[in-house]
Amino acid sequence: MSTIAAQPYTYVKNWKERTGGRVFGYFCSYFPEELLHAAGVLPMRILGDKENVALADSHIQAFICSLVRTSLDAALKKKLEFLDGVVFPHSCDSIQNLADIWRYNFPEQFSDVVVLPVWVDVPEAEQYLAQEISRFKSKFERHLGRQIAGAELSKSLDIYNENRSALAALYALRRDKPNAISGQTVLDIVKASMYMRKEDHTALLQEALEELRSVPRDDDQSVRLVLYGNVCDDPGIMHLFEELEAVVVDDDLCTGSRYFLHIEPSDGDPIRRLAQRYLRKIPCPSKHSSDFDRRTYLVNMVRQSKADGVVILLLKFCDPHAFDYPDISKRLTEDQIPHLLIETEIQPASIEQTRTRLQAFVEMLKEKKNG
Repeated sequence: MSTIAAQPYTYVKNWKERTGGRVFGYFCSYFPEELLHAAGVLPMRILGDKENVALADSHIQAFICSLVRTSLDAALKKKLEFLDGVVFPHSCDSIQNLADIWRYNFPEQFSDVVVLPVWVDVPEAEQYLAQEISRFKSKFERHLGRQIAGAELSKSLDIYNENRSALAALYALRRDKPNAISGQTVLDIVKASMYMRKEDHTALLQEALEELRSVPRDDDQSVRLVLYGNVCDDPGIMHLFEELEAVVVDDDLCTGSRYFLHIEPSDGDPIRRLAQRYLRKIPCPSKHSSDFDRRTYLVNMVRQSKADGVVILLLKFCDPHAFDYPDISKRLTEDQIPHLLIETEIQPASIEQTRTRLQAFVEMLKEKKNG
């Protein structure tokens, strides 16, 4: 799964050549990819590109986040020609504007915007989202030339729930035995699930869980960290944790637990179940829920995982997360939880400045932990 995470386009293109199936790209964990799965289409999450931007800057401002800029750049460089369609959930203004630019540059490709409610716990949200999912489903079916039966969608929901349960088991195991698996490997496993058919990924993950359960618990005194932020796809930073002998015990990341936590009951209308799942999942900073306090959720995660500190990985120019950061930082300080902010980009950058800051942070935590 680490190989797939490192070279996702290669894996997806091989899958397409091997099966003759179609592949649709999508942005953001808020897109109900179960709809694509139910139609036999492989959903592929687009997470940017590691190459420096060369073509996108003539279409989009340089102060837009690197997830949007490098993804558009990859498409303009014809790296994503294997995609049969692309879907844009309206997670933020940058992705909304990317959808318009994408349609202008690739008019022959299927594309659509799924407009999600921002306030997710008002009574009208479920009815609205169910209608929006139904609207997308109808357009998608017309493009495919086939309908998606309710039984097919229900089966896909069950397959996705099984995968989410397995990923939740992986996270629980890591909290208990963090030395059994590295933080990078855990993120690789989650990332691979965004490119593989879920049933194939679940089968591999169950084998890995069996092996990990047999690893004896190591009662060492490594510094325990929680990661918080948006997209984390930088192996360089993750390897720094291992180099500094710190272990990641949990995360609240768009490419981590926020992707798979929350499972809806397995009965009822599948469209309603989809809407309920995406409204009740752990919300990201682009969503508002009156019943959810992100600061308290993060503090509780730190307490429950017995973490020594929090590393906040903030993708530059991500406005929803940047707006949340002052409140998050203030609350962590009030609760006497040490934390460190590291700004990231999708393209690899020099790691030395990050190494120096992270090393000082981990050393401070070691001294505090060991008295």
